[in-house]
Amino acid sequence: MNLKYTVYGDSAFDKKIDGDMKLISETVLAGVDKNDITALILGGGYGRGEGGVISHDGKMQLYNDYDFFVITENVSMQRRNELNRELYEISEGLTEKIGIDVDFGPAVNKSRIPKTTFTMMWYELKNGHYVIYGNKNLLKDIPDYDGKNMPISEAASLLLNRGVGLMLARNKLAKNPQKNELEFAERNIYKALMACGDSFLISEKKFIYSYQKRQALLNDCKQEGIIAKYNFKKHYSDSIDYKLRPPYQPSS
Repeated sequence: MNLKYTVYGDSAFDKKIDGDMKLISETVLAGVDKNDITALILGGGYGRGEGGVISHDGKMQLYNDYDFFVITENVSMQRRNELNRELYEISEGLTEKIGIDVDFGPAVNKSRIPKTTFTMMWYELKNGHYVIYGNKNLLKDIPDYDGKNMPISEAASLLLNRGVGLMLARNKLAKNPQKNELEFAERNIYKALMACGDSFLISEKKFIYSYQKRQALLNDCKQEGIIAKYNFKKHYSDSIDYKLRPPYQPSS
């Protein structure tokens, strides 16, 4: 496939991910009725070429989940529900084989594509994805939404979501946490910091789909107000760096 999935991964690492994509595509098509599937699409960070990569002693490994969107022929809701259950079972096996979570979002009929509402999910997916099976041009029918006009409600939803993550992290830290729970807490703190920066950019009508471009946009903001008060440029930049290249953490 010869695609670029990360900022810091090398060509050998991209080929490794190519192999994962081939495995995932073949496993899905063998496990469901492929006549129901129009496209299998990699979204998220890896779909935008900005997936996380951990590097240690010259070896690279995946960090984030693989996030997939499944587009179906115009099948019934009952069939989509059946397909979602089938994909959930497939995802468990793939997660065990690959070593990171392989997530499939709820199946969406292709007829819905031109009717998608303006949300962060659909905006980011249109502007950064890889179709690993099916119609390569399917998502061109998503409306051409401008990130500068991202609804402020998306910022509110994002902050609420990350707030829940912080609460879960706090609960884990309160129970004599082990290494994996400390990592969970650290990851959610950085996610919350990123959400604050993303919400600020949305409020300033400067939001864009790329992590690195958002990092540059916030860095260009004036050092005043809330940005200066909370040293926010550094915190947001740190959160993006953590997303793209989290620090190696040796096993305990």
